[in-house]
Amino acid sequence: MQPAYPLPPAPLRLASVESVFQNAREYFDKGELPLFGSVFADEQKAGHGQYNRAWESRRGNVHAAIRLPLAGVWQTAASAAALAALIADELEKLGYAVLIKWPNDIVALTHKGAAKAGGILLKEIGGLLTAGIGLNLSWAPGENVLREGAALPAGKLADAVPLHQNAPGTPYSRLSDPYLLWCRIAARIAREDPLELLERWRALAEDYLLWKGENISVLDPEGPGSGRLEGRLFGLSTEGELVIQSHARMISCLRGSLTRN
Repeated sequence: MQPAYPLPPAPLRLASVESVFQNAREYFDKGELPLFGSVFADEQKAGHGQYNRAWESRRGNVHAAIRLPLAGVWQTAASAAALAALIADELEKLGYAVLIKWPNDIVALTHKGAAKAGGILLKEIGGLLTAGIGLNLSWAPGENVLREGAALPAGKLADAVPLHQNAPGTPYSRLSDPYLLWCRIAARIAREDPLELLERWRALAEDYLLWKGENISVLDPEGPGSGRLEGRLFGLSTEGELVIQSHARMISCLRGSLTRN
């Protein structure tokens, strides 16, 4: 695939940071973060996710931020779901059994069941569109730090069911170095044409959509205090909305917390 943009240099690797978002901003302001350029940190001390929830992690996991162009799918409401689909697809190619939980979570399929192993957060400030990606590769927080009512337990990719096996007698190995894993994911994102991806992200995302066809609930679909929407998870809209079949009607929502009934 011919990239639509010049391929960026290798991701910048930092030892310890407060937030990869902050470092990405600093490099951008200095003119040192090209399109699809990214920052990786071995340790992130003050990470956060959706709704400004704290993201606890440790060394051995992926903490990264990548600059995206304000073009194609990246300038739409579908950007988080599209990015999650690309990451899931690349992880599957590497042998990790994963799905995506709408709108922005990476889910590891382990022998104990589904577990949240990562998240995506996009911010656009002052002409800089940045996607922050956190992946639990070798460590996951305990149940005591999960928010009340979390739909899934925390998990790590290392526990995901292996999808590929090498020839008999040879060891099976997945990318276990977090920086090398991020380099692989960042390269995949950079190869994608944002305009072309606009036409096919939905089919890719629905292939990895957790609980598709099952009965689910969405808490606060219209914002805090807006109640609960229940129905069957039908799929995704072209705008990145969750499509739910409820009482013979198709209802779309762009926000809320998703759980399985």
